[in-house]
Amino acid sequence: LLGLASQRFDELADRLPRGLQNVSQQKSIQLNRLLGGLSASRLKQMVAFRESQLATSGARLAPAYDRKLADLSNRLEATSRMLDSLSYERVLDRGFALVEGADGLPVSKSAGLVAGDQLTVRFADGKTSVEVVDDQSTKPKQAKPQKPKKASPKKTKIDDGRQGSLL
Repeated sequence: LLGLASQRFDELADRLPRGLQNVSQQKSIQLNRLLGGLSASRLKQMVAFRESQLATSGARLAPAYDRKLADLSNRLEATSRMLDSLSYERVLDRGFALVEGADGLPVSKSAGLVAGDQLTVRFADGKTSVEVVDDQSTKPKQAKPQKPKKASPKKTKIDDGRQGSLL
């Protein structure tokens, strides 16, 4: 049993130097291949290529930046116009008025007002202060129920037998 182990050890000991030599040769070949790509002329060529790429990208960057800035400016202007069109001030320009209570909040119903309350009425061209003198709120008139309309007599068509009824 000891003899077999000794024999295997001797066999592996003989193969070890050849294996190290093969690995060393393979790594040397890989290193030489890499070194071939790292010559001074090759490095200078790579640097020159990257410089030209950088110059090209830099030349394209300024117009792209200007286009993006113009696009964002147009979007901001459009949003500003939309905001202006939705402003309550445009409603005031059409002849309506905004009534505000003493607290500055809009008053939308007369039900909570009492005589002596101070209000501000805002028009398109300015505002004015007013005082409530009558606290009798009027209820909106209720619509009278509509009488059903009399059904008009249906027109009857003469059936000539050419077309059947769908209903």
